[in-house]
Amino acid sequence: MSKATLFAKSIQAAHTPAGKLRAVLEQLESQLGRATSVNEQTALYVLQLFDEAATLLSALQATGGDWRSEETRLETTHAKFRRRGRSFLKSLGGAEKFAALHSTNAPAQPGWWWQLDKLLATERRVRLHRGGKWALGILALLLVLGGLYRQFLAPPPELVASVQHQYAAEELLDAGDYAAALCEIELGLQAMPDKPDMLILKGVLHELLAEPAEAAPAYARAEQLLASRAFLLEERAHVYLSVQLLVQSQADAQELLKLEPRSAIAQLYLGMIAEAQGELQTAREHYETASAWASKSEEAEIYVMARVQLANLMRTIPEPTAVEGTAP
Repeated sequence: MSKATLFAKSIQAAHTPAGKLRAVLEQLESQLGRATSVNEQTALYVLQLFDEAATLLSALQATGGDWRSEETRLETTHAKFRRRGRSFLKSLGGAEKFAALHSTNAPAQPGWWWQLDKLLATERRVRLHRGGKWALGILALLLVLGGLYRQFLAPPPELVASVQHQYAAEELLDAGDYAAALCEIELGLQAMPDKPDMLILKGVLHELLAEPAEAAPAYARAEQLLASRAFLLEERAHVYLSVQLLVQSQADAQELLKLEPRSAIAQLYLGMIAEAQGELQTAREHYETASAWASKSEEAEIYVMARVQLANLMRTIPEPTAVEGTAP
């Protein structure tokens, strides 16, 4: 009997809506935690699990009670699904295959997960061109106002070309083909030589290819464009973390803390690194600090990320066992 079938039986066997929701969430976490590619059957199963989780959670919320833990778990699976969106569609066979699933299987009022292909297509058109800290570059955007559609001028062709090459590089990076990813980044930089995020990715790819000498000029140019060592460290620590270069990410996060002693995002990165290394109590402390600092500095996105990471972590930390002869 397959693992999916066993989970399906556990969902059916749950005697309460809350128990059924937790079983659905457990199966979603299992499915989205796999590194293997998906087929049509698996993709449909994940989408239907999202439908069921949303329906169950909505019904439970209507009855009152505290369902924050379940809400956080569902939000975490949503975030993971969005992060894996491009590889999810690619292993399924592309956006057309996903659209066919939607047309034949989506409910009357589909959740956003049934629109993954459209969301990713929109993200491709609306990419932020970073300059300074997180400055907006040129973007194309479709607005709906009073029932009329207004479209901004299309971005310049060099930006379109650089973004296309950057997406291709990220997909190759996910697949572990660092040399091919570097070639795509080089092509993207030919179109837009002064794009700091691509320069940082170029440096990291050189490091992954054991070419640290080639990485240094890319980092130096990125830092010059960003006009801040702290901005470079913040962005590079994130990229290091995404490719599991944990030692390098930790070094950047610690240096960032020296430059900005109340950096909430540095604490968030340190928590994620500690968790990846199995240091769960240390990770908990970093997440709590990150959320507290982000709350004070009104960095809402970092605060939410830290709280989600913390809530997810707390489910994995074992309860302390009582020591014999001590009070419970």
